[in-house]
Amino acid sequence: MVSDETTRSWINQAVGGDLLAIQRLIMVHHTRLRAMADQRLAAPMRTKLEPDDVLQQVYADVIQRVAEFQYRGADSFFHWLTRILESKLIDAHRFFHAAVRDVDREIPPAERPSGCESLAARAALDSLTPSRILAREEVDSLVMAALAGLSADHRRVLELRFLKGHPLTEVSELMGRSPAAVQMLCARALRRLRQSLSQLSRTEI
Repeated sequence: MVSDETTRSWINQAVGGDLLAIQRLIMVHHTRLRAMADQRLAAPMRTKLEPDDVLQQVYADVIQRVAEFQYRGADSFFHWLTRILESKLIDAHRFFHAAVRDVDREIPPAERPSGCESLAARAALDSLTPSRILAREEVDSLVMAALAGLSADHRRVLELRFLKGHPLTEVSELMGRSPAAVQMLCARALRRLRQSLSQLSRTEI
């Protein structure tokens, strides 16, 4: 469990632009924030959108806007995250409610395997962590925090290829790049992810 003093120190570093500190704060709050996103994501949306999809947008915003954050007590960073989450959920509901699509024919996300675990395996997370076995919630927190620190292209290619499970040809079409270019981008993104996971795995949450 991270002490209030350590959390405050990370917040100060994060506001100053320290990416690792921001990622550590994401790890601290991810499980609770994900539970909130899961609870507030309307049932019809779940055939199109998963909580982690929304949280990726939240964390990207956090990295861009962290200098705006003002400390107002021990849980104020989490409350700031929840306000960003609420904004993203409102945007998502508006977008999907405006779309004319038959959601009943789509496969629910629950029927797909865990993308974070798959991505963690690809990045050889087991070789980067202490000898203890990580719980699934810890793996999810690590991977989501590591993803947040990547460039938009790196984050996108890993999301499509491993979190969403799209084949290489589909990723190529979605990103407007050749299959060879996507393979190279994916390899670079995995290397960057592994580096980030190596740093974050030393953090005790």
